[in-house]
This record gives sequence, structure tokens and C-alpha cells, in this order.
Amino acid sequence: MNNMEKSELVVARILSILMDTGFTESDLSFDDLGLEPEYEAFFDLSVQWLLDEGIIRAREFVKFVGMTGALNAPVLTAYGLSLLNQPSPVGNKETMGKAVKAVSKEGRSYAGIGDFIGGVLGGFTKSMGSG
Repeated sequence: MNNMEKSELVVARILSILMDTGFTESDLSFDDLGLEPEYEAFFDLSVQWLLDEGIIRAREFVKFVGMTGALNAPVLTAYGLSLLNQPSPVGNKETMGKAVKAVSKEGRSYAGIGDFIGGVLGGFTKSMGSG
């Protein structure tokens, strides 16, 4: 798996968790993603990117020296929710939210769903960047 695929999986896991938790008082750290340590290097930058793009917001993003950070009270923004409700770019009838959930669940099996990942998360990444 290349670095872009690892980044996409981390982003998918973050978004999937936030879709499940809704507007609740919680924290989010790398350990909550349930991924192997090889993905840890992608957590802080993925979180910062989601924050910078306005997809999520948090009360605070605490960064630790030599460790990954943690989000305090993270939630999807209205913009993030609207992106997740858009149709998937791969031509089927599911929403981006359902596609993100599917990718998050599949974890490391990118090889079998390469076209799906490329279309869904590639399109999702483009749509997030153009907001």
C-alpha cells in the first residue's frame, strides 16, 4: 500500500468514527482508529488537513512532542456532512458516506477493491479539496 492509500484509509477511519459518534462529547486519537502502528505517521497530517479543509472541527487539537495528537470534541461540519451525503463518483447509487464506511471497514484489502478506492476516495479527496 502506498502512502496516499494509507492517508486515505486514515481519513476514512476518522470520518467513519465521526459519522458514528455524531454530536457527542468525546475525544479522538490514533488509538481509536484501530489501525496498525504503520499508519500512525499519517494521523496528525490527516486530522490537520480535515480541519483546514473545513470537513471537521474540534474544540482543540492537542499535539504532543514525539507522539500523535488528539482531538477534543471533534465533529463533522455542515460542509463535511454535505460532502458525505453527495453521490459517490464511482457510478453506483451509494452516498460518499456509505462509500467511506465501506472503505473504513475493508481496512487493508485495497488490492481487491482498487478501482472502488481510487474512484470513491480519489473523488472524495478532490471534492474536499475544491470546497
